[in-house]
This record gives sequence, structure tokens and C-alpha cells, in this order.
Amino acid sequence: MISFSRYRRMGINVAIGTDTFPPDIIEEMRAATWLNKVADRDRTVASAGEVYEAATLGGARALGRSDIGRLSSGAKADIVIIDLSRFDLGPLDDPIRTLVHCANRRDVETVISDGQIVVERGQLRGVDEAELVARARQVYCNLKERIAERFWPGRTADELFPKALPVWRVEEPR
Repeated sequence: MISFSRYRRMGINVAIGTDTFPPDIIEEMRAATWLNKVADRDRTVASAGEVYEAATLGGARALGRSDIGRLSSGAKADIVIIDLSRFDLGPLDDPIRTLVHCANRRDVETVISDGQIVVERGQLRGVDEAELVARARQVYCNLKERIAERFWPGRTADELFPKALPVWRVEEPR
């Protein structure tokens, strides 16, 4: 099996990105380092610094772009400010290691993209997140129903996408 660290040792550019929901590059970096350590049976491979570099400069190289993936003169002004001082992140001795191994998207304080603040105090600017989540949940439920109808006639979405555990609903007293 070829792993992250083996590709890097062969001189192959490795990029880490995400197309999942929610898109969480921090979780992707954490998964890359853990899975590589397991695959290679070596705790020293896929260091926090290596996966961070793959998520920043590695991604820029994969796209053939020298104007992204770094903070420097002439680069795009996309900045993510992460609060690494929170209690649950533990003592901060190495910011990149703490980011990769302990942080998550909830620790993102501010995001500046193309000179505009798009996340402030951890919230998307100009977006009612509760409404967005409710709408996304409804779209997802409808999608599951359509998938069941189209590809597995006679089976329900609940049969195709079963809950991990039974869900009980308590009715309000009348």
C-alpha cells in the first residue's frame, strides 16, 4: 500500500482537501496523520507539519498556483484565524501540532477571503445558520427519499439509511 509519507518520500506532491459536509480541513489533516501512522505502522510518519504543508502549499502546487497556500506579498489575502487558547485544546507548545491533533472547525474565530470577513466570532456573516441547517436537513431528507424511489423501489429511505440506534420520540403531555 502506498501511503501519504511514501508518496512524499518518492518526491510526489501530496495535497489534502475536502469535499465532505461539513467541509473541515482540520479533520482531514487529522485523519491523514492518523491513517498514515496506522498504514505504515510508524508513529513518526505524517507529522503535523507535513500534513499542514500538504493542506496549504501542497494544494497550491496541485492547482499550479503560486498565489495561494501561503501568507506573503503577492499572495491572495485568505486568512483563517483559529483560537488555540481554548481549555479543551490543552497546553499549547506547538501551534501546528495543536491545530492538527486537537482543534476543529469550531475553533475557527475569523475567516477573511479576498479581503472580506466571511466568518466573524465563529459565525458566518450574513447567514442565519439555524435556518440554513433546517433547510439543508429538509433537502437531505428529500434526497434520501428520491434515491430510495429511483434506485430501490419498494424500499424506504429509512431502510436504506438506517439509524445507528433506535430513535424514540417523547410526546408532549396534552
